Amino acid sequence: MAILGLGYPVDPRFIGTLLILIPLNNHQDWIKANWFRHAPVLISVSLIYWLFDMYSYHYELGQTLMVTVAFIVVIVLAHAYDHLLVYRKRETTHLEYDNQHDALTGVRSLSKFSTDFTRYRKLATEGTMASVYLVMIDIDHFKRINDTYGHLAGNDVLKTFAHDLDDYLDQVDFPVGLYRTGGEEFSLLIAGGATDAQARAIIDGYMAHLRQLTVETAGVAIHLTISAGITRVVSQDTQNDHTIARADANLYAAKDAGRDTVITD
Repeated sequence: MAILGLGYPVDPRFIGTLLILIPLNNHQDWIKANWFRHAPVLISVSLIYWLFDMYSYHYELGQTLMVTVAFIVVIVLAHAYDHLLVYRKRETTHLEYDNQHDALTGVRSLSKFSTDFTRYRKLATEGTMASVYLVMIDIDHFKRINDTYGHLAGNDVLKTFAHDLDDYLDQVDFPVGLYRTGGEEFSLLIAGGATDAQARAIIDGYMAHLRQLTVETAGVAIHLTISAGITRVVSQDTQNDHTIARADANLYAAKDAGRDTVITD
């Protein structure tokens, strides 16, 4: 047999091998998706390849089988190692997500807040980032909800509130990070150059929205309000606690003012 009439001899077994490889290449994703498909295909192709090699170069059968087995073992070990790397990467990703997100509500965690706020505060005090606001929020009378309806109902309230607030913040004009920083306490970081009035408007808008929210749990409909304290990062805030202390004081002032209230500097 000759290729394209050039007169070069071609072993028909070589052509057969190529014909086997073409459909395997076309269906490689389907084959590799399942190890129970991948393994027998790998073994079969390896045997065909090395048997063709044996006939082409007149190797002994025993030597060919030894090389074939060694080849299959190497491929299996390589696949197992690759699978291990994928598994470790997936587990690392899960651990990173779990560390950065609150397990109950799914919003960012306290540790993520500490990391993000440290970075934002430094950028703001150095003048390389426009104004950054810290908002501390408490769900009003949350202990009463737990005591009256139970902790499972309290968990439903926390999850519903967090998801609702997160959805609301997706619609505002400035980037806002939402974090669960305590039991019923949440914190916001408002960046992007918002003014004092715009930061206040974000919270006022959500408080009005929240008054229309109903949480259905434990056979009852629970209505929520929040208290909030807002402060802006200033150049004198050389530590996170400087900013947090002001926001916390404003939050407690909002509670003392009767709740369902927001207090700013």
